[in-house]
Amino acid sequence: MEKGQAVWLRSTASRWGWVPALVHDREEVQLKPGLIVLRVTLRDDPSTGGVAPGGSSSKDCLSPFMNDDHLRRNEISGGDGYYNDIEPFEVVVTIDMESAERGELEDIKIRDNSAQNVVGRVDDLIGLTHLHEPAILHALRTRYDSDVIYTCTGPILIAINPFKSMPLYTEEIMERYRQQGETGIATEQVDAKKSEGKKKAAADVGKRLPPHAYLIADDAYRAMMRGIEMNQASNRKFVRQGSGTRREGAQQRRSNKIKGADENETPTNQSILVSGESGAGKTVTTKIVLNYFAMLSKKAGGQDRGPGGGVEQQVLDSNPILEAFGNARTIRNDNSSRFGKYIDIRFSPSGKLTGATIDTYLLEKVRLIHQTEGERNFHVFYQFLESASKAERDEYFLGDMELEDFALVNQSGTYDRRDMVKDTDMHTEMLDAMKIMGFKPNMINDVMRLMVAILYAGNMTFSESNRGETCVLDENEASLAVASLLGVSYEKLAASLTSRVLFLKEGNITKELNARQAYKATEALIKSIYGANFDYIVKIINQRIHTEKTEKTRGKDHSAYIGVLDIFGFETFEINTFEQLCINYTNETLQQHFNKHVFKMEQQEYEREGILWKFISFPDNQDVLDLIDMKRYGILALLDEQCIVEWGSDDKFVQQLYTRCGQHDRFEATPQKQAYRKFSVEHYAGYVEYSTEEWVDKNKDQLPAASVELLQSSACAHVGKLQNFVRAEGAGGRGSVATKSVGEKFKGQLRDLRTRIDVTAPHYIRCLKPNDELLPDEFDPKQIVEQLRYSGVLEAVRVSRAGYPTRYPHHQFMSRYYMLGDLGQDGTKRNKDMIQLIKFVSYHVWEADVKKAQAKDALKKQQTLETKGSGAYSIRKLEAQAPIKKKKKRINAQSNIVIPDTKKEFESLDFNTRCAVAGLQLGRTKVFLRREAFDRIESLRVAILGKSARVIQAKMRGRVQRMRYLRLKAATIKCQAMIRYFLENLEIIRARKKARVERWASTTIQLAYRRYRFRNLGADRKRKMVEAATVLQAFTRGSLVRIKLEDEFPDRGGARDGAKFGAFDPKLVKAALAAAQDPEPAVVVRTGPTLEELAALAFNVKKLFRLLHENRYDAAIELMEEHKEVKLAEQKEENTGMLPLHVIARHNLHTAIMKTYDLYPEGADVFDYEGRLPLHVAAENDALVPVKYLLSKHPEGAETMMLRPKGRSGGGIPLHVACRVNASGAVITALLTSNFQSTKSSDANGDLPIHLLLRNGADVSSAVVQALLDTYSIAATRADMYGDLPLSVALKHECKPEVVKTLLMHNPDAAKVQNGRDGHSPLFLAFRHHADDKTILGLMNHAPDLIVATDKRTGMLPIEMATKNKHSKAILFDLLKRDMPLDMSEKAEARPVPHQYSWNHIVSESNDLYYDVVEKVLQHCTQPQVLALAHVENRRGEIALATATPLCKHEFRVMFRLFHTLEVVDQTPAYEDKETGTQIFYALRFTPPKEKFGYFTSLYMDEPTEMNYLEEWDDSAIPEEEDAPSDLSLISAEEKLNFVQSETGVKVIAKLTCRSDVADLELSRRKDYNLSRHYVPAIMSIHHTTQHAAYSEAMADPSYCITMEAADVTAENLILDTRKSGGVFPKEDLKGIAMSLLHIHEHGLVHGDFGSQNVARFGSRWKTLGIRGSIPIGEMTEPRRGFFQPPEAVSLETRNVSLGDKNVGASVVSLAADPTFDIWAYGVIFYEAVAGLPLSPYRSLNKGKRALTIAELFKVGQWDERSLRKALRHIQGEKDSPEKDLAKLLLHPNPNARAQSMRDVLEHPFFGLKLAGKAPVFARPNLDTSARSNGVEIDQYTEEHMAKRNEIIAQSEVDKKSAVGGATKTRAAEEVAKRESALRKQKEAEEKAAKEVEAKRQAAEMEKQAQVQKEAAARRADEERRRKEDAVKAEAAEAQRKIEAASKKKKGFGMGRFGKKK
Repeated sequence: MEKGQAVWLRSTASRWGWVPALVHDREEVQLKPGLIVLRVTLRDDPSTGGVAPGGSSSKDCLSPFMNDDHLRRNEISGGDGYYNDIEPFEVVVTIDMESAERGELEDIKIRDNSAQNVVGRVDDLIGLTHLHEPAILHALRTRYDSDVIYTCTGPILIAINPFKSMPLYTEEIMERYRQQGETGIATEQVDAKKSEGKKKAAADVGKRLPPHAYLIADDAYRAMMRGIEMNQASNRKFVRQGSGTRREGAQQRRSNKIKGADENETPTNQSILVSGESGAGKTVTTKIVLNYFAMLSKKAGGQDRGPGGGVEQQVLDSNPILEAFGNARTIRNDNSSRFGKYIDIRFSPSGKLTGATIDTYLLEKVRLIHQTEGERNFHVFYQFLESASKAERDEYFLGDMELEDFALVNQSGTYDRRDMVKDTDMHTEMLDAMKIMGFKPNMINDVMRLMVAILYAGNMTFSESNRGETCVLDENEASLAVASLLGVSYEKLAASLTSRVLFLKEGNITKELNARQAYKATEALIKSIYGANFDYIVKIINQRIHTEKTEKTRGKDHSAYIGVLDIFGFETFEINTFEQLCINYTNETLQQHFNKHVFKMEQQEYEREGILWKFISFPDNQDVLDLIDMKRYGILALLDEQCIVEWGSDDKFVQQLYTRCGQHDRFEATPQKQAYRKFSVEHYAGYVEYSTEEWVDKNKDQLPAASVELLQSSACAHVGKLQNFVRAEGAGGRGSVATKSVGEKFKGQLRDLRTRIDVTAPHYIRCLKPNDELLPDEFDPKQIVEQLRYSGVLEAVRVSRAGYPTRYPHHQFMSRYYMLGDLGQDGTKRNKDMIQLIKFVSYHVWEADVKKAQAKDALKKQQTLETKGSGAYSIRKLEAQAPIKKKKKRINAQSNIVIPDTKKEFESLDFNTRCAVAGLQLGRTKVFLRREAFDRIESLRVAILGKSARVIQAKMRGRVQRMRYLRLKAATIKCQAMIRYFLENLEIIRARKKARVERWASTTIQLAYRRYRFRNLGADRKRKMVEAATVLQAFTRGSLVRIKLEDEFPDRGGARDGAKFGAFDPKLVKAALAAAQDPEPAVVVRTGPTLEELAALAFNVKKLFRLLHENRYDAAIELMEEHKEVKLAEQKEENTGMLPLHVIARHNLHTAIMKTYDLYPEGADVFDYEGRLPLHVAAENDALVPVKYLLSKHPEGAETMMLRPKGRSGGGIPLHVACRVNASGAVITALLTSNFQSTKSSDANGDLPIHLLLRNGADVSSAVVQALLDTYSIAATRADMYGDLPLSVALKHECKPEVVKTLLMHNPDAAKVQNGRDGHSPLFLAFRHHADDKTILGLMNHAPDLIVATDKRTGMLPIEMATKNKHSKAILFDLLKRDMPLDMSEKAEARPVPHQYSWNHIVSESNDLYYDVVEKVLQHCTQPQVLALAHVENRRGEIALATATPLCKHEFRVMFRLFHTLEVVDQTPAYEDKETGTQIFYALRFTPPKEKFGYFTSLYMDEPTEMNYLEEWDDSAIPEEEDAPSDLSLISAEEKLNFVQSETGVKVIAKLTCRSDVADLELSRRKDYNLSRHYVPAIMSIHHTTQHAAYSEAMADPSYCITMEAADVTAENLILDTRKSGGVFPKEDLKGIAMSLLHIHEHGLVHGDFGSQNVARFGSRWKTLGIRGSIPIGEMTEPRRGFFQPPEAVSLETRNVSLGDKNVGASVVSLAADPTFDIWAYGVIFYEAVAGLPLSPYRSLNKGKRALTIAELFKVGQWDERSLRKALRHIQGEKDSPEKDLAKLLLHPNPNARAQSMRDVLEHPFFGLKLAGKAPVFARPNLDTSARSNGVEIDQYTEEHMAKRNEIIAQSEVDKKSAVGGATKTRAAEEVAKRESALRKQKEAEEKAAKEVEAKRQAAEMEKQAQVQKEAAARRADEERRRKEDAVKAEAAEAQRKIEAASKKKKGFGMGRFGKKK
C-alpha cells in the first residue's frame, strides 16, 4: 500500500457504506522488538465526482439499445453527488504488516482508477481488477445510474429492477442476440467484417454483446442445441457399429434418462433459475425469457397453427391468465407472484418449440381472507368488478356494487396499482388469452361466476344462538347470492357452514359450530374453491400447450427441454406465518442448490479431474434445511405430528418446537418470544421471526366434510369439475393427514423440483431490488449490499473468476474442435491427437491475449502523446524524458503464473503451465475452459469453418460464373456482329428506304394523274400519247442498257474507235438485252460538303472561338461575315455547346452583340450544354447592354427557364440567375421591367429571386431588395428551399442593416418566426452571424419575447450567443435589462421576478469581458437590490457572488464597500444562541472607498487609535498596520486584474442580534473598563442591519450587526492539532494566553467562561473572546454560563435509595467573581497543552462545547489533592519540574492555595518573567474549601463576601475618582471633539453626495438631450432615405410607362399593314 494508492474506506457516516480515499502517508512503526506495524494516513479523494472514475457514457455499453433521453441524465450532470454527504477527513489506521501484504483488510479495500470503455469498468464482475464488496457495489451503482441494469458475474446474470420502461426489448435487439448466438459475432462486427477485411473481423469475433436476459436465454438455447447435436452424432456412431452396440447405446441412454446425464454426456437439458426478493422483477424477467424462446422457435421453422397461433404464442398467452389469478399487489411489488411456477419448455432437434408444461407451487390462499394496509387481493377480483358489463352484473347479482362493498377486497383500503396499469385493460387481455388457450365462453362465465360467489361469501354473516354455542347463517343478499351462484340451496349452504361432521371409531357425529368456527368454515370454503379453481385453470393451460406430439416424441428424437423457474423470493414481514416459512424454505432449498452447483460441484469436479485449482470457502445452509425438514425433529415434522393426533393444537406444537429445536444454532426463542408463541430462524438472508397462530389448520388445509358434500350437490357443472382438486376431510387412518399435509406435499414438490434441476445445466438470473419505495433512478446501496451478500454473489464471482465455466469430454472436444489442428502453416495435416491439439489451441489463445495487451499498451502510449499535446512531444522525447523502468510482468490472476511476452518464453514452459496461462486445463476425462478461452477458440472455430465454407463457395461460384461468362461471351459476339453490320450499312439502308419511298410516291402520283388525263383525252390524242411514250421508253431503256454495258465492259466501249455500241458483237447486244429485261433501280443520293469543306469549317470554328475568348471581337465578327455562306455564326463550341452569341453576351459590347444577332437571330433561342440562353449568360455575367438588347429582340427569353442547371444551383429564369450572382441594380431592373411577374416565380429548388439575392450577404443593395419587394411584397413571407424566410436568409449571410430593416418593414412578424432548417430565431441568428447593433435592436423591438427564449437546438439564450461572439456592451446591457432577476423599478426592497439566468451568465461565464455592464447595472441599484443580485442562484443552485469572475466579483465588493456590507463566507451560522437571538457568521470586510466613507450613519465606527495601547508589563511589539490598497483608477487593466484576483478582504466575525442591550454591552464592557484592542478583539462597527448586513437571507431578521476582527485559530484547535501531530504546544502561546487574561483581571473583570474555546490568536497576539458576559470582580457569577467551573462552584448531593444504593447529584452555584475562577480554567488549558491530554473530568468533551453531565460535574466537585496528584503523573518531567509545579499551583482544589493572580502565574519559574508596574489591589474573601460540602455554608459565604465586596467597591470608587478625575475630563473633551469631527465629516459627506446627485442629474439631462438630437437626426436620415426611394420608384414607374407605350406603339404598327395607313 503505497502513497497515492486509491482505496475504499469503510464508513458508517456514508449512506454508501464505503467512501473513496487516498493513501496520503505510510510509516512503518516498531511497537516492540519483532512487532512492526504499518501506520497509514488516509484522506478523502477530491477527484471523485461526476462520472465514475474510469467510466464513460452508457453509449460505450448499450448505445445500440438506448436513445439520447436515457443518456442525457448521465451527460448533463456535472457531478454524481455520491459522496456529497461526506466531509473532508483524515484518518490514521494502524495495520498489521502481514495483513497489509496479503491485502486481507476488513475496512480498507484497494480501489481501481484505471479507465475502461464500459460503464462501471466491466460487463462481467469477474473482470474487476480488485474483487471485493465495495468494487462490486460501485460497478453496479455506476451502471444503474447510466440505465444499464444487467451485469454478469460469470454464469450468473444480475438484473436490477429499474422500475420504469426501458428500450431494451425490441425485436431488433432480439435479432442481434440471436445472430451472435448463431455466428459468435455481434451484429456490428458482422458489418465490420464485410467492410474492413477478414483479418480485422476475425480479431473482433471474440467480442460479445452486453449482458442481457436475452444473452442468458440464448446461452441456454445454444447449449441445448449443442447437446442435441452431440447426442445425434453419438447415436449415428452407435448405429454404424452394429446392432449390439445399438442395444447397449439404447440401454445406456435409458439409464442416463433415469439417473440424469452421465458425467461425460453433453448437458442437453437446461434450466434458468430466476430468483430474488419480492418486487425485484422475477415475473417480468421470466416473460422476457419466454419471448426470446418464442422468437428462436419461429426462426427455427415454427409457424402459427390455428386461431391461437403456435405453441410459442400459447406459452406467452398463458401469462395474463396466471397473473390474474395468481398475482397480487403487495407492499413491495404491484404485480407480485403469490405462487411459484416452473415452466418446462420442450424443443425439437431442429430447435423448434414443440410444447410446454407449467407446474405451480404453494398458492398464497391466505391472501383471500387477509390483506395488510397497502396490499390487494388477487388481481382477478378487481379486474372483473372494474370491467363487468351490465348484463354480467345482472346475471351475477352485482347491481351497483363496487369494490368497497366486498369485505374480501376492502380491508386494506387499496384498490389501484402504483405501476399505472389499468385493471380494465388487464381484464380484456386475460379474456383474450383465455379464448386463445381454449376456454369456451360458458367455461369463462363459470369461472367469473365462481369469483363473484367467493366475493359474496366474504360478506356472509352469522348470528349467535344458544348463548353463543351455536349460530345460524343470516339469510341476506350475500348468502342467497352465494347459494345461487354455486348452484346449491340456501339450506344446504347454511348447514354446511354451521355444523361439522366428526369421524370417530364409534361412528360419525355432527357438531354444531359457534359463530367463530362458522367464519373459519367459510374461510376454508373460500380458500378451497379458489385453490381448486386455480389448479383447474393450470390443468387446462397445460392441456393446451402440452401437445400429444410432444408426448409421443419425447425421448425418441433427441428432443430436449429448458426449464424456467419463477418462484417467490425471500420474504420477511412484521408478522410472518406458515406461508412465509414455506416460501423461505423454498428459497433456502434453491440457495442450497446454488451453493452446491456454484461451489461444491465446481470444486469437486476440479478435484476429481485433477486440474490446478485453489479452494475457496463458501457459505453452507444445510443446517437450516435440516432444521426445517429433518425427519422427527424438523419444524415441518413436528407440525405434522400435531396434525396426526386428534386433538393436536398450536400450543402443543409450540411446546414441542421449543423442546426439540431449542438447542439448534439457527433457532432462537427468547422468553419474550415464547410468551407470544413465536420463534426465529436464522436464514441465509438473516433472522426471521415467525408467529405460530393457526399453523395446524393451515398445514391440514382440508375442507370439512359438510362443505365437500355441499360442493358435490352443486348443479353447476364447473363446480363438479373442481372435486378432484379439493383436499377433503375424511375418515382415513393414522398418518393420512401427514402424508397429505401442506408441508409434506410442499416438501415433495421441492424434492421433485430439485431432482429436475439437478439433471439440467442451470443458468442463474439474480434479480435485485434497488429500493423499497419502487422508485426509478433510486439506488439504495445498503439494500443492494444485503441482497448481494445474502445471495452469495460475491463468492460466486470469486469462484467463477477462478473457475472454468465451460467443459467438454475429450471425444466431444475433439469432434467439435478437430479442425483447429489445421491452423498449421501447411494447412494439410489434420492433427487428431488430444495433447497436440491442446498445445496448438493454448498457443493461439496466448497469442491473441498478448496481441490484445500490446494493443492496449500502444493505445495508452498514444493517449499519453495526446495528453502532452499534438506536435509538442514525440515518442523519442517521451522515452528520453521518462525514467528507465523495468517492464512489469503480467500475472495470471487465477493461477498466479507470470504470462510470457514472447513465443520463446511461452514454448519454454511445461504443458500444464502453458494451459494455465491460456485459460484452459486438460483433465482426466474433460477439457476445462475459462470464458475468455472458450470465446477465443469458438471464434477460431467459426473463422475456420467460415474459411472452409468460403473456399467451397468460391469454387462453386467460380464454376457457375465461368459457365455464365462463356454463355454471355457467345451471345455478345453474335449481338456485336449484328449491331456492327447494321451500323456499317445504316446510311445505305436509310438512303435506299428513302429512295424507295420517294419513287413509290412519285410513281403513284404520276400514275394517277396520267390516268386521269388520259381518260379525258380523245382517241387520236390517246394514240399519239401511247406512241410518244413508247418512243420515250425505248430510248430510255436503250440508254440504260448502253450504260450497263459500258460499266461491265469498259475495254470494249466505242469511245476508242468511234463506233457505236450497237455495232458490236451480237453476243454483247444479246447480253445487254438480257440485262435490260431486269434492270436495277437507280438510286438518287443527295451529296453534302466534301471532306475538305468540313475540315475548313472545323478550322474556322476553332479560330472563331479562340478569337472570342481572346476578346478580339472585331476579328471574330469579320470572320463570321466572311464565311456567312457556311453559317459560321450558327456553329457551337465543342465542349460547352455555346454559340458565338452566348460568348459575346458576357460583355457589354453593343455593336458586337447587334452584329452577331443579325448574323443568326435564331441564336437567341438556342441553349448551350448547361441549358442557358444568351440572355441567361448575359444576366450571369452582369452585362447590361446584352441584357437590354436581347430583351428588346427576344422578350420571351426573360420567361425561359434553364434546362440543365449546374449542380444544385436551381437554374431558373434570367432574373434568378442575376439575383444569384448579385448582378447590378440596372440589370435586375431591366429584367424586372420586361416582366414584373418574374419576381413571383421560383427556380428548380423553390427559391424566389429575393432568396437568391440575399445569399450574397453584405454586397446586396437595399434598393434592389426594395424593388423586388415592391413588385411582389408577399415575397417577404415566403420560405426558401430550406424553410427560411428572407429575414433569416439575410441574417445568416450577414446582409447590411438597411436590407434587414427593409425586410422587417415589409414583414414585421418575421422577427418572431424561427427558421426552418435549424429552428433558430432571427435574434439568435443575428448574434451568431455578428449582426451590428442597429440590426439587433430592430429585431429586439419587433420580437421582445425572443430575448429570453431558449434556442431549441443549442439550448442557448440570445445573451449567451452574444457573449460568445463578443457583441457590444450596449447590446449586452439592453439584453440584460430585459431579463433581470429583480424588479428594478422597486428600489425599497428586492422583489424577485422569473428570469432565464442571464444575470448569472454575465457575472459568471463571460470571462470579465462585460464587467462594465455589471458595474453599470449595480450602480443603478439600491443596497437591497445589490444584496439580492449577489444572492441570485444559477441553475445549479450556486449564488452569483460565489461563481462570479474576478472583475465582476470585484464590482460586487465595490458596492459592498459603498454600502459598508459584509461578504459572508458560509451562509450557515457558526454559532447560534437562541436565548439572546444571536447568530455568528464568518465574513469578509472590504475597506470602502475614501470618498464614500460615512455614506451611511452608524451606531459605532472603529477608530484605529482608540484603546490601542500596551500594558507597561507587556514587552511585546505592536504589530504593524497593513498598508491601504492603492487607488485602482490609477493603475493599468492588467495590474487591476492582478490586484482583484489577489484581493482577499479582511476576515471578520459578524454577530447579528435582535437585542439592543447585547450591542450596548459589547461596547460598554470595553469602554467602561478601558480594555485594549491588543488583548480583546476590536469591534470595527455596529450598524443597523437595514444599512449594514451580509447578503445572506439568514440575516434579515436581526436588527443589529456587530463586526469584529476574526481570529486565526482558537487555543482549542491549536491544542488538538498539536496533539495530532505529536508536537509540543509552544510556551510563547501559553504566555500570550496568560497575558490576555491578566489584562482583563487587572481592569476589574472576571471572564466567567474562560476556556480553550474562548481564547484565540490574532496574528502574533492572543486575545480573549466573549467579553460581553464578563463579570466585575466581586459580583455574583452566572451558574448557567461557562464550562470549566472550579470545584468550589460545584455543590454535591448524595441521597440513599433502596437496598443500600446511593444516588449522587451535582449542580453549579453562584459565587462572588474572583480571578481564581478564571485561573482554574487557565489551568485546564495549561494542563492539556503540557500533558497532551485533557484533564480527566473534561475528557469526554473533546472538540466542541456542551454542558457537562451530572456525572462529569460530580467529578469536578470531588476534585481534591489526590485527584491532582493522579493528574500530575501524565506530565513528563521530574517531580519538582516547573511544569508540574505550575500545574499544581493552577489546579489546586483549595482556591486560597491556588495562584491568586495571573501575575503570579507569569512570574512563575516556568515563564520566568518580571512584570513591570504594580497590580491593583482587590480585597477578596477567604474561600475555604469546606464551603463546597453543602449549600448552606456557601450561602453564608456569599452574604459575607457580598458585604466585603461592597466595601471594596466603595473604596475603589473613591480612589478611582481621585486618581482619574483629570483623565476623565480629558477623555470627555476628546469624546466631544471626536463627535464634532464626526458631525463635520458627516455634513461634508452629505454635501458632497448632494453635489454628486446634482451632477448626475445634469449628466442625465445632457444625455437625454443628446438622445433627442440623435433621434431627430435619425428621423431626418429616414426622411432622406424615403425621398431617395420615392425618386427611384418614380424613375422605375417612368421606365415602365415608356416600355408600355413602346409596346403599344409596336402593336399599332403591326395592325397598320392590314388596316388604315398610319
